[in-house]
Amino acid sequence: CDMMKTAILNILIGITFLFQTTCMSAFAQKQSSPNYIKGSFIQPHLFENWDDARWQKEFSMLQAAGMEFLIFMHTVYTDEEGKIQCVYPSELPGVEKKEMDLLEICLRNAKQAGFKIFVGLNFNERWWKLDFTSEWLYGEMNWGNQIAKELIQRYKKRYPETMVGWYWVWEIEPSICKDLNIKNTIIKAMNINLDFLHSETPDMPVLFSPFMNCQHGTSDNCAEVWKYILEEIHLQDGDIFAPQDCIGSGFLNLSVVEEWYKKIESIIPESPKIKYWANIEMFDQRFWTAASLDRIKTQMDILRPHVSGFISFAYSHYYSPLLKTPLLHKAYIDYIKTGAFPHSMTPMPVRGLKQKKNDGGLSVLVWESSDKEMDVVGYRIYKDGILIADIQYDNKGCCKREYNVFDSGLYEIVSYDVYGNESARNKIRIDL
Repeated sequence: CDMMKTAILNILIGITFLFQTTCMSAFAQKQSSPNYIKGSFIQPHLFENWDDARWQKEFSMLQAAGMEFLIFMHTVYTDEEGKIQCVYPSELPGVEKKEMDLLEICLRNAKQAGFKIFVGLNFNERWWKLDFTSEWLYGEMNWGNQIAKELIQRYKKRYPETMVGWYWVWEIEPSICKDLNIKNTIIKAMNINLDFLHSETPDMPVLFSPFMNCQHGTSDNCAEVWKYILEEIHLQDGDIFAPQDCIGSGFLNLSVVEEWYKKIESIIPESPKIKYWANIEMFDQRFWTAASLDRIKTQMDILRPHVSGFISFAYSHYYSPLLKTPLLHKAYIDYIKTGAFPHSMTPMPVRGLKQKKNDGGLSVLVWESSDKEMDVVGYRIYKDGILIADIQYDNKGCCKREYNVFDSGLYEIVSYDVYGNESARNKIRIDL
């Protein structure tokens, strides 16, 4: 009997050990598996003419890239002249309606594809002028609540598992909040929306994505502002704070971005339990081109220890093979599958670089692609050692291989691949 008990005990110990080992292995795998981008912004101007077939292509493309949700940038937009445009057939006064219900089409196709949508509310371009009064801003927030109420009535009941969150469109930069009165105005404005949205849709988290600028302040200034705001606004568990990493805009750079995110990480409140994400900028604002994948990987690698998730601005705009060279999308898919880059050959240099005159008599640099250019996504142009232009291929394989020259200097042209590897430089001196 004792031998049987001992045998049973040994079996139980073995099962327990196996269970613990399995759980620890699964936990370790979960902890060590890297975060990648799970959601992306999309702006109405991109999809205003899309039909169902085009939306299904988009969702299929995004799913291949590991995406799970889209952030629908805004539903109502007021331009600098005060003209109000709406992406759905609103019944609210003073709104210019779209002929197509862009939000309905998006939600319908997202549901079919198993995708989730965060819906943005209103935005007014006057925000950027910083000349508004507190009463004006509170009015915009109340206007946003009216829009949210209409959206809930029109769409939430029909798409309860698809319309899963809200996006608070107004982007805050901490330097505008140095004055206590302005901070308190921002807090009251945010609470007008937060209180309404949490009351009407407690199952829908609110996402907001401010930006930062090292030219207008320090990481300590930024953390101080957000500590004050986050302690006063009426957040609830699951709301999402996802600052833009500002690498694409140039407001931060790769050498300082970790410091800024670490400072903010230190002031995230323990309660309520909000999510702290990073918004990865996938563009280069100097030229409005897609960032090469090596830069995007570096952005995520730097911030991964400090945030619990990534969104992007914006995969559909800058990495979609339906707009850009398919090399970008393919390389990103390979990267998230393996976590690494393959060994790639250095691109071949361009051929036939020369100066000519166009029909208007202006000097133009022109060049030809190499005979072995399968992996090239574009060309970079340097003047006296400084990058001045970036020209990329589109989804049809087209690229304008010329550049207008207005100043004398040493010009250099390189071809480069998706990983940022550059060819040898072809040089030409221009004297005007």
